[in-house]
This record gives sequence, structure tokens and C-alpha cells, in this order.
Amino acid sequence: MRLKLRRRLFFVGMANAVLAIHLCVIAILIFGLFTYKWFWLYTVTLIGTLGFELATGYCPLTRAEFWFRKKAQPEITVGDTFLSYYAYKMLPAHPTSNQVRSAALLFLLASLFLLLCRLQWMA
Repeated sequence: MRLKLRRRLFFVGMANAVLAIHLCVIAILIFGLFTYKWFWLYTVTLIGTLGFELATGYCPLTRAEFWFRKKAQPEITVGDTFLSYYAYKMLPAHPTSNQVRSAALLFLLASLFLLLCRLQWMA
């Protein structure tokens, strides 16, 4: 019993650590364009996130977090995307995974456009 509890707490802790990293990546993507000091980190994060999304269609941080959550609580059901899972838990509206993926891809492409505009402006 004690071993199961420790195992569960370990997986919950790992899921929460991945969630914290995921939130940091999201914050970089939202605010990074406006900070000169972190502009290089924003650029690398944006290109990596967009490239991974276009190549695979999913986020590895979401997969890792949900894998840890399923290991901690096999009975829970998790969504396909980070935003749809947490929106379902917190909001009265329940967006579908396709809606969330489309909005995320649109945001990433718009961010890439703004990045290119800023680079042109800086030149």
C-alpha cells in the first residue's frame, strides 16, 4: 500500500513538473516577442514548437504530462490536447481537440509572422 502511494505521488509530481515546464513555454510564446532580453529564447521556442506541431501534430509536453497522469490515476480520462483538457476542467464551454489544435496553429503562425516583421524592423 505504501509503495503504491509513493509511486502515485511520484507520477503526480512528475506530471506537475511537466505542467510547470509547459506553462513556462506558453508564457515564453505569449510574452517573448515583447522582451528584448529573451528574444533569442522566444525565437528558438517558437520555431521548435511550430516545427514539432507541423511535423507530428502533437506536443511532446502534453503527451508526457498525460502519460504521468495516467500512471498516477489509471481511471482518469485525459484529452488529446493540453488546452482542451484544462478548458474542460475549468470552463463551461468545452472546445474540441480540433478547435484547440486549429487555434494553437493559428496562434503559432501569427507569432511567426510577427517575428518576421520584428526581424525586418530590426534590420
